[in-house]
Amino acid sequence: MGDSAIDLVFVLDKSGSVSNTDFKLSLEFVKETVKAFTDVSANVRFAIITYSRHAEIETHYGRPSQVNQVCRNIRRRTYGPTATRRALDEVRDNFLLDNRHCYNCTAPTERPPDKDFFTYPCPSCYKSCPGNDCSDCGSTLLFLLTDGKSNWAGDPRHAAKCLKASGIEIFSVGVTSNINIAELRDIASEPLHSHLYLIRNFEDALQLVFLAKKQFK
Repeated sequence: MGDSAIDLVFVLDKSGSVSNTDFKLSLEFVKETVKAFTDVSANVRFAIITYSRHAEIETHYGRPSQVNQVCRNIRRRTYGPTATRRALDEVRDNFLLDNRHCYNCTAPTERPPDKDFFTYPCPSCYKSCPGNDCSDCGSTLLFLLTDGKSNWAGDPRHAAKCLKASGIEIFSVGVTSNINIAELRDIASEPLHSHLYLIRNFEDALQLVFLAKKQFK
């Protein structure tokens, strides 16, 4: 087990096009993923955002021991449209600046002048590690679970591009049997064969957890 920081950010679609069964599957995926990554690093945090018409932060970086309770407390109160861009913007505005690409650095983070594009959240990290590949750098993995049918608040592709440019790795996870694969493909990081998945049952979810974890062992 290593000690490099790993932040897991889960963005869960709770709009009307996602059934209760599929939403529950998304929550099971969250729990299994957090549990699996505790075998990879001793320094894991997780965050959950749910969204429909609006995005809602369910937890802002909790510890693995809290994941079951957080998931139990999540309720679907709305069944509106799918505003994926709004959810990704929520990640940018509330999580990106708290990212730990170098968790040993205590320098304050300042938002770059262009809010739609971030280089690296910590200026001193950027100077010492412009490739974001040194052993002191952590990782932020974003798992977007949706049917890919955005129909509110704009196209999510630009928001995803900004997050990827900041160093966040995005996994697009299609839930339900009726998805928009093109949107999921455009949002996911490269290579697509390891960042674009479809899950239809708990077994599929466990397989994805295994594959994602394998990349970091």
